Amino acid sequence: MGKFLLHGAAELYISNTDEEKQAFLDTMKEKLGAFKSGKGKVETLAEAEDMDGGLAFEAVYVCDAVFEKQKARIKMVLLRRQSVGDWSIVSFDVWPENQPEEEPAATPPSA
Repeated sequence: MGKFLLHGAAELYISNTDEEKQAFLDTMKEKLGAFKSGKGKVETLAEAEDMDGGLAFEAVYVCDAVFEKQKARIKMVLLRRQSVGDWSIVSFDVWPENQPEEEPAATPPSA
């Protein structure tokens, strides 16, 4: 699971088991193949509150990516807690090309 989980926010750890997170990554690798290139941008950046009620900043990052087998759109919600200072991943959704964004093709399951 590597770097993906190293940068996961507490919310991501709480709502998913290690097996569920690994299954998500395995599914994406099987469907999409290896990452080739991508162009991303921060869509929104806003002040937020973390799970402990502290000050945080939330960013929504979207990337149009090219993979070995097909193109996909990736959306990550990132959180930067003022008390910690590092960005971490709160959610990670993937939509293969031509799939409506209302229903992600794969997202780590929530408890």
